[in-house]
Amino acid sequence: AGGAWPSIGPRFANIAPSMPLPTTLSTASTCNQLFDAIGKKRRSRKLYTQAQTDELERQYRLNPYVSQKEDRLRISKITGIAEGKVKIWFQNRRYKGKHQGFGESSGSEKSEKEEADVK
Repeated sequence: AGGAWPSIGPRFANIAPSMPLPTTLSTASTCNQLFDAIGKKRRSRKLYTQAQTDELERQYRLNPYVSQKEDRLRISKITGIAEGKVKIWFQNRRYKGKHQGFGESSGSEKSEKEEADVK
């Protein structure tokens, strides 16, 4: 009864029948097509300069948690990046730090344990 299109909500219901069925709804080109169809522009991703990234990394090494508003404002003024963006950058950086090299340490721990068993 629903047709070929998945349920994407009433906002896009009027444009869905006129568009070809995409293989996936998550591709950037499909998202851009949907934004074009409803007459809105998708905001492009802003990349930070090397100097901004270096300063953010330096601040992160000093303290990976910028929980105080004053700290975020200070870093925001230094880098020229909005306070909210600084907060998000630190959240993303902590996530990256946790998940970077996720499977690498388990191999070395195993070999140390195996060496202890051999002795």
